[in-house]
Amino acid sequence: MLLKAEQAKEVFNNEQLSITYSNSDCHDNPNGIHQEKVLLTFQNKTQQTITVSFDRNLWYDNIALNTSGNEKRFTVVLAPNQRITGECATKDKAFSIFSKHLDFKGRSLTKFALENVSISKTDK
Repeated sequence: MLLKAEQAKEVFNNEQLSITYSNSDCHDNPNGIHQEKVLLTFQNKTQQTITVSFDRNLWYDNIALNTSGNEKRFTVVLAPNQRITGECATKDKAFSIFSKHLDFKGRSLTKFALENVSISKTDK
């Protein structure tokens, strides 16, 4: 369940693709989980199916999270003009990023970057 969402901010934008994000308070009351997450939105601006690949780099408490290869590389396939937005219940890490716990003190996301964004047309 989503309680609070802020205005979306742009991460990437060109003639084919737009990627935006917003921070949201996410509450899973039955399981006692209260977190803030960064929810990503991918918008295909073309009439063709595209495959988007990117590296995701995260910093918690200003310390880079050491990930490599498959742990930080993500791929998303978008149908023509499709828009996909991450939700609080989204398990696919391409669409959401854990930011912090809301109910106890722990490390917090201080920065993230989507880098090496590549877009390829997919024949379908």
